[in-house]
Amino acid sequence: NLKFVMDRTWGADNFVADVIWNSRKSVSSDTLISVAANHTTFFAADKAALNSRKASFRLPQLDDKFSNPDNDPLGPWTLDPMDAPNVRENLTYEIENPSTGKKFLPPPGRCWRFEQWKTEELLASGRIQFGRDGKSRPQYKRYLSEAQARGKAPTTLWDDVKTTTDATRLLLNLFGETLPRSEINRIKPKPTELVERCVRLLTDWSGIALDYFAGSGTTAHAVINLNREDGGSRKFVLVEMGEYFDTVLLPRVKKVIFSPEWKGGLPARPSTPEEAERAPKIVKYLRIESYEDALDGIEFDDAMGEMRLDERLGDEYTIKYMLKWETKGSRTLLNLSDLTRPFDYRLRSHANGEKREATVDLAETFNWLIGLKVKTRRTHRYGNRRYLVYRGETRDAPGRETVVIWRDTEGWTERQFMADSILVLECGMADGADTLYMNGGSVLEGSRSVETLFDRRMFAGAGGERRLDGSVR
Repeated sequence: NLKFVMDRTWGADNFVADVIWNSRKSVSSDTLISVAANHTTFFAADKAALNSRKASFRLPQLDDKFSNPDNDPLGPWTLDPMDAPNVRENLTYEIENPSTGKKFLPPPGRCWRFEQWKTEELLASGRIQFGRDGKSRPQYKRYLSEAQARGKAPTTLWDDVKTTTDATRLLLNLFGETLPRSEINRIKPKPTELVERCVRLLTDWSGIALDYFAGSGTTAHAVINLNREDGGSRKFVLVEMGEYFDTVLLPRVKKVIFSPEWKGGLPARPSTPEEAERAPKIVKYLRIESYEDALDGIEFDDAMGEMRLDERLGDEYTIKYMLKWETKGSRTLLNLSDLTRPFDYRLRSHANGEKREATVDLAETFNWLIGLKVKTRRTHRYGNRRYLVYRGETRDAPGRETVVIWRDTEGWTERQFMADSILVLECGMADGADTLYMNGGSVLEGSRSVETLFDRRMFAGAGGERRLDGSVR
């Protein structure tokens, strides 16, 4: 079913492979056949583009097959077959063992991998050997240094990565007794080595690994491990709605950033300076308001008294009219009058059957609404005044500087707004801005209202734009 859906989404021509992972070594005796494998389906957004760079779609070459019994100055080596698929006339000839005089032709249906002149050069340089005993079929001497530079082509059978049992053991070492095994079994974690292998193939030393069902956070752990190992700049984006986001996923990311090794819930060793340098410095997480949170937060105007929804009016009234008038002061709908105090804005939500209030980062929310790619974020303090200034560019205006300034303006008089404008200009907070947004009102020429854009982006889809005075256009 997954393959069918992926074919329709990405196109059947973009199917790459179905990889079988040996997910457990133990045998379950309470089933007809003990399941020991999982499947990982690979699709490309553009398989033709992937094929054009397939030389980089490689795994690291391990050195377990390489040795140096003859003390070759070029280092460890292994012997590869000299023959290749198919029959080609220019690659079909005799290779003579200079020590024994015995001549060899390619096996039936195959040819040699090099043209004759190239083979003669390799024979003269000692790169072609006749087995380790000197009497077998010709083989090519391949050095570890060459293999590591080229990498190893992946196969569809991965029986050399760790198992779900290893993944469970890793979480027990990370959390110790604070995380019950029953909770781990419910999450069914994957080993980091499995995800590391996928990420190696898909992102080179950069790129973004996106995991829409993040579970225990294995993808984040794998990306951090790889960056520590090779100095890459890969990033991760995780999405998870389970309650273990707070109990497992987020704590795991923090722990892994702090130290690469854990045992019994304690760091097994401190990070080296190099590992610390390659670990993330900032991890940002966003909590999205749920539908239930929104319903719980709705408040009706006192003037409505006992009047509530008249069933005869239906959903159209609820969505468009009531959400613009009777409930316009509800914090769940963003109370625009409270944006004069942006640093302590609170939103009602609920968790585990209990209602609660949480502080909302309005500045960060606004950045997402306008699509701001933040370049700098700075706090300025002047006496008891605090200014938070963002600089960056938006997706719809690339190359143009957007500046967003936040400060508390509750109860300000016209005189205070004038002083505010002078301070913003003298301190250079708005310098170079092609577009300037300020919250809570401003008399600075050219500045735009945060509240107006906030309102347009959040409520236009519900039937229009609500002005600060409550009118609608």
